[in-house]
Amino acid sequence: MPKLRDPEARALERRAQILSEAVKVFGDKGFHGASIADIAKRTGLGHGTFYRYFKNKLDIFDAVIGTITEAIRAMVVDEGATESHTLDAYRAQLERIGQRFFSIFEEHEALARLVFREGLTVDAAIGRKVRDVMELFVEMTRAYLENGRQRGFLRGDLDTEITARAINAMIFEGIEQVSNSRSPRVLGERWRKAVIRLMLDGMRAAPPSPSA
Repeated sequence: MPKLRDPEARALERRAQILSEAVKVFGDKGFHGASIADIAKRTGLGHGTFYRYFKNKLDIFDAVIGTITEAIRAMVVDEGATESHTLDAYRAQLERIGQRFFSIFEEHEALARLVFREGLTVDAAIGRKVRDVMELFVEMTRAYLENGRQRGFLRGDLDTEITARAINAMIFEGIEQVSNSRSPRVLGERWRKAVIRLMLDGMRAAPPSPSA
């Protein structure tokens, strides 16, 4: 006789199913145009079952945004901004960060719009959650640039705080374009290479002048 799955595991699986379908519904109709009925229909669940997992539409939207912001937060925690001691390691870490960040949004074309547009405007508490994780990513980028500046990989006069914000603006623009592309992985790779080249060539410290 097959072993029954743990009730908690089934609940987590059902919740993940609802979140997955909610992303598609919110992506197609936007937060204000979507309804609980739309999400329930896609999952094949009745309203009663739906409300076992989420209180209302805002609650599930909050959970969708939370899933993405936590993925970004986990990436920031995993990547030690001051760990790279050589230029090769520095470049490899930058490529790894770019790959991980873009891959979060390659899964579904609506994610960038949900996070960086509706996530900032639908609800004040959700907006703070998005802004907080964006600031966290800015701080990681600033620390990464500061490490490069101190180790002589980047220019010594680099304004790391403003440059970090400029880089993040480029990344967020790239994510939006990638999310709306028919070939997100191809375009994402182009964006990653362009940003890395700009950072490591455009901001790279000049080689020391040859001695006379």
